[in-house]
Amino acid sequence: MSYSIEQFILDSGITRAEVDEAKARMLERMHMYGLKETHNKKAHEKEELALRTHRNASSS
Repeated sequence: MSYSIEQFILDSGITRAEVDEAKARMLERMHMYGLKETHNKKAHEKEELALRTHRNASSS
């Protein structure tokens, strides 16, 4: 028989509420990281578009 997460929690003295709170914090951080990465990608795409537009305007 394998060692279950429930048994680990019982043995560790950590409550289910503490596990759930830590999980919620982790998921929030993951969400914020995703938003930051999306923002950075959009900013990079805007910079590339501006450079292409500038180059095209200069060559005309």
